[in-house]
Amino acid sequence: MRKISGVIVAILCIGIPVTRVSAADSVLVITKISAVKTFAIADGTFTNGWKLVFDMTVPTNESVLQLKFADWTDGTSTLTAGGNMQFYAAQALNAPDENHALAIGYTSTYSGAMLLDPNKDLDSSQDGRQIEVIVEMRVPEGSSGGSYSTLYGVQSNQDTVAPAIPIITTSAKAVNTNAIHIAGTAEAGAVITIADGADIATSTADVDGNYDIAVTLNQNAVNDLSVTSTDAWGNVSSPATVTIIHDNIRPVITVTTSASLTIPTDQDITIYASANEGSLNMTSCTLSGNAICRFSAIDSAGNRVVKEVEVTNITKTILVMPVMALNGGTVINVGVGDYRDLGVSLNEPATVSATYFNKYIAGTYTVTYTAIDTAGNQAVPITRTVNVLKCNQTIDFGPLDDKQYGDPDFAVYSIPSSRLDTNFTATGDCTVDGGIEIANVHMTGVGSCTITVHQAGNYIYNAAPDVSQTFNIL
Repeated sequence: MRKISGVIVAILCIGIPVTRVSAADSVLVITKISAVKTFAIADGTFTNGWKLVFDMTVPTNESVLQLKFADWTDGTSTLTAGGNMQFYAAQALNAPDENHALAIGYTSTYSGAMLLDPNKDLDSSQDGRQIEVIVEMRVPEGSSGGSYSTLYGVQSNQDTVAPAIPIITTSAKAVNTNAIHIAGTAEAGAVITIADGADIATSTADVDGNYDIAVTLNQNAVNDLSVTSTDAWGNVSSPATVTIIHDNIRPVITVTTSASLTIPTDQDITIYASANEGSLNMTSCTLSGNAICRFSAIDSAGNRVVKEVEVTNITKTILVMPVMALNGGTVINVGVGDYRDLGVSLNEPATVSATYFNKYIAGTYTVTYTAIDTAGNQAVPITRTVNVLKCNQTIDFGPLDDKQYGDPDFAVYSIPSSRLDTNFTATGDCTVDGGIEIANVHMTGVGSCTITVHQAGNYIYNAAPDVSQTFNIL
């Protein structure tokens, strides 16, 4: 293990920072600390915070780098380092950029491990591995301006720890394809090896630790796949396993029948089916006439088979029902007493019956037709709606001549088209008596007289519109 400690002085909001690095040992060396951003805004963002660059020489046999920082202080105010600092390096496997930066989680405590890529060296002509670490500090909102300093520590170690067991996100399953993709997560930059298939498959986990590898399977066999992770320093994880069953053999459907399929019969025939694996679309099929039963089965790997059984020996007579169709509309309107049944049409001779209603009473009625043929087969009943409507009527009542007051009473007449009784009413300088088609009018003074005829209708006729005649009395 190699360690270095030192002091950094930075200025918040004003001034130019000063950096000091303690004398390094002969192996782990901080060659330079550069202040990229010395002016910070206290808004709690890394974008507007400080940015420092640590140029380092790390021993080539050490691949784990860790940093720690004390709280920043100007002698009066303190800026907490823990939770407000992060670092990254393009030469790291797991923290190559700010989107994957490692956090300084706690003040004066070494961070999580930055894993260095053994294949990345900024200057391979020099001893050791040359790397550049970017350190960022965000300044919390409300912080006071001033010149702040902090203590830091850097340590490097050999990586002798095996990576964590890879996580496999592909679930155990049965498939009928020759290859399958195995996916999951592991240490960033680690080589993922999948064994115990038809061959060994490898790939490298990306910066987020994701992997997705195509694996060729042993055919029609149980493949207990083993997934291991090997880091850049040769440390190998314990294996994770997943079982993938390869199966491209279709299920077998076996059928039996309730009767012979060769001897003529007038009975229904039922075909029963079973499968040696998987699920059937149906386990039985009953036929009343010659037809085909189609069974299908599919197993857990997706292999599908279809078996058809044709029945040709059912000889029973298939009964044909009579079929009716209305003559005329499904809804008809008629006057009281005017209904004449329009009947139905048939596809074969049959006896037809229809329900009865009183056509002399207005209303809405449903007529239901039934039919039965000579073999006793009954048709599906059909219906017709009949609206029986009352008849309209009018009253014939002509104009009246003017009269002289003192003239004798005179008769008036009305004739309704329905020939029903009418009645009369009078308004003005007159009265009327009687009222069944003929009425006598009596004048009570000089002026005018209006005679109105009424007919209220009955169960056949609607009420007639009233008719009025007016004459002058001189």
